[in-house]
Amino acid sequence: MSYKPSRHRWIRTLLLALIAPLFVVVLPIPQAHASINNFVSKFHSNTMTDFAMSSSGKYQLLAVDGDGVYLSSNFGSSWTQVMSGDPAVSYYAKVAVSGDGSKMAIGAEPTADANSYAVPGDLYTSADYGATWTNKSVSKAWLGIRMSDDGTKMLAWTEVTATLASMLFYSTNSGTSWTQVTQYSGLMNWNDGAVSADGKIWWAQCSSCATPGLFRSTNGSTWTAKSPPHVPAGLHDLSVSTSGTTIFATGASNIYRSYDTGTTWTQIQTPNSGAVLADNISTSGTGRVVMLSGLNNFIYLSNDSGTTWIESTFNSDLNGQNLVAGSLGLRVSRDGTLLMADVQYGELYEQTIAFPTAPRAVAVSPLSTTSFFVSWSVPTSAGDGAITDYVIETSTNLSTWNTYKHSASTSTNVTFAGLTQGASYYYRITPVSAWGNGDSVTSRAFIPGPAPRAPTSLVATAGNAQVILTWNSVVETSPIQTYYVESSIDAGVTYIAFGHNATTDTTIAVTGLSNGSSYLFRVRGVSDGGYGTPTVSSAAIPRTTPDAPTFVWGNTTTTVVSLAWQAPSFNGGSAITDYVIRYSSNAGGSWTTYIDSVTAADTATITGLTNGVNYLFRVAAKNIAGTGPESSDSSQIMLQDIGPATIVISLPGGVRVAYKSTSVIITATVSQDGRVTFIVGTKRIPGCASLLTQSLSITCKWKPAVQGSVAIRATLKPTNTYYTPVNSADLSIGVARRTGVRGA
Repeated sequence: MSYKPSRHRWIRTLLLALIAPLFVVVLPIPQAHASINNFVSKFHSNTMTDFAMSSSGKYQLLAVDGDGVYLSSNFGSSWTQVMSGDPAVSYYAKVAVSGDGSKMAIGAEPTADANSYAVPGDLYTSADYGATWTNKSVSKAWLGIRMSDDGTKMLAWTEVTATLASMLFYSTNSGTSWTQVTQYSGLMNWNDGAVSADGKIWWAQCSSCATPGLFRSTNGSTWTAKSPPHVPAGLHDLSVSTSGTTIFATGASNIYRSYDTGTTWTQIQTPNSGAVLADNISTSGTGRVVMLSGLNNFIYLSNDSGTTWIESTFNSDLNGQNLVAGSLGLRVSRDGTLLMADVQYGELYEQTIAFPTAPRAVAVSPLSTTSFFVSWSVPTSAGDGAITDYVIETSTNLSTWNTYKHSASTSTNVTFAGLTQGASYYYRITPVSAWGNGDSVTSRAFIPGPAPRAPTSLVATAGNAQVILTWNSVVETSPIQTYYVESSIDAGVTYIAFGHNATTDTTIAVTGLSNGSSYLFRVRGVSDGGYGTPTVSSAAIPRTTPDAPTFVWGNTTTTVVSLAWQAPSFNGGSAITDYVIRYSSNAGGSWTTYIDSVTAADTATITGLTNGVNYLFRVAAKNIAGTGPESSDSSQIMLQDIGPATIVISLPGGVRVAYKSTSVIITATVSQDGRVTFIVGTKRIPGCASLLTQSLSITCKWKPAVQGSVAIRATLKPTNTYYTPVNSADLSIGVARRTGVRGA
């Protein structure tokens, strides 16, 4: 974007206002034009002197003649004055904004009076999005400022007078210090410039040099002429892409384009078949979207680097009048979706445009070994206007593209035949709308050929709810793009596809299976030639370790623990082959594995333990998949050294004499409670059989029936079954006849 020299700008503005009505008669508005989204006024004030914005357009800086500088941080929706103007002293002529908007620059220009250039203007910079400003005290009559994305590289030039040449300066430290370019001498008139986003390429445009034209530098100090040929009057306006390699320039009412940093140039046709005289120009970051003002007072837009143009209309406050020739400053955002036009009628206009997005995918289906059915998904958005066609291109090397000729159509598929087996074919699809071409999608290389042969050596290895499949691939004319994997749970009657990301790996884990169920698997290669012949695996049964056993308990004797448990409710999909038993003798502080033979029995006899020690036991089930979780701990189990039970019988007072027909009490004292039976000779004493002891004793009331010597004894059957029944020693007593007793 460029502006004419700013001296006597108020006179030019007045003249434009006076002659504006004449344009309605002399230059009538063309009636046949394509209407894009109308421009919307975003700012209204006095005559504007310069406009700049960040790469996205979010941050915008606007200089207004004699009024100051205004800043917007919301795409022009609202504005704040960041620098006030004093027309009696100077006004702010030129502005620049870095790529992210964090750094800004303002160049002041002296008031146009007799001492205009004796009191040059100052240069102000900001490094905090325009919040605060620093006067760099570089006093020049600034005509233009440009900066790199990071704001460190800056290019600026001053205005020319009848006695003073225009001067070109560069800075590599965000404007802290400046160096004048002294390579060229004479009455120079630098009128536009540019800096690439990375600051590695600098451009300056001179309209009144010894050799007018465009100059390029890689360091700001040394410059080389890079002008388009046959532009004797020099260039008028300049705009470069983000990289600095694509350049658009206007001169002698023509448009010139270079794709190689100005080494070679092509003159491209102006709108309306060349009838429009080109004025100012601006391009997007890629050089694809171009905005042009014509001397016929219209703005034109291109979405294909200036190859074709669409005339844009917009609603203004000009009562039907259009733009004034030569009064436009243009800006295009880096992504090409935001267009800004400074009209110098005191209006800043904005237009947002949306291109069709790229088709979402390109796919092929083989019709034969030498033909493809190519299809794609419609774009997510058609942008500004319905999609009317698709540009379809083919390539075998991604460098040379051939356009598939067809009638305009919104169909999303096409057939290509006569292809060469084994050759690579790329397809590029670009949607077309009323606004222009949208974003393209480029396919991967599609390679025609026969469908793949069957994979070899397919092996299925069972795991936990999954099976790992491995196989050997086969080299094909049309390389395999992925493998199609299926599983069957009904012995191959039906198969279900296993969803996975496309891969050429020859190992895949088929997940989500049921442990304990038998599966077959089928694998086939998929290439651009189609689905290949499948290979079927042998049966595989997914499995995991068994659940934990439950209800661990045990009985003890003096030397062993008879341990038992309940088998797991789920064996993991594979038969239990063994149990792992561990025990602890310190309340679970440490555990020891009990070594026994391999068995699936749910009982075990534990030997080698210590009497009198409390033990805890844990049990885990084991199958081919491994050892499962352990059971809960058993209750404490102790081996005791109990020895034999004892029983002793006696008569009151320890006597050994009883009297016939006179009752006597026999007492049995035991070491373990149980049931006691008293016996005289070989017969049980009536009423004294299987008496339950209490507190380790029991008594029996016996009335001897005969005289003489008799043997009394007792048997004990302990309640604790770990004790065996025991007999007391015989107690021999004499039964006498009580004297003096009748009938004795």
